Amino acid sequence: MAELTPEEKARIEAEERERILARKKIEAEFAAEAETAKAKAKEKNDPAQFDDSLARWNWGAFLIPVLWAPAHGLWLWAVLWIALSWTIIGGLGVAIYLGAKGSELAWRTRPFRDADHFRQVQSRWMYWGIGITILAAVFALVAVGMEGKP
Repeated sequence: MAELTPEEKARIEAEERERILARKKIEAEFAAEAETAKAKAKEKNDPAQFDDSLARWNWGAFLIPVLWAPAHGLWLWAVLWIALSWTIIGGLGVAIYLGAKGSELAWRTRPFRDADHFRQVQSRWMYWGIGITILAAVFALVAVGMEGKP
């Protein structure tokens, strides 16, 4: 094997230094982006951005409050719904309140990228709420239909 000339050794060392510097630069950029994302996730949404287009009935909060509330950091509302749901008026009252004020509560407690992201997330909750409610109704109808049959 031929020995490398001093110029070749210097060139190889320079290329290695460049690769190391490029790798460190990429790692630093990645770390900075991760820190920015972490900091943004901890930020609350600006209450001034909550406008009438976002303040509408929240079907997810109304139909499945026991799942929707904890997912939005509203544990007290979930516990309250569970505690009061043994009476129709109590559970329904909490569900109606969350349906009416749920969007505003969600905006204040859970970070969203922007208003469109907020609408997407709440729309998914609405579809899940409708699906779970339909499934529960079908099970209830089947149970009532089977009542008294051996």
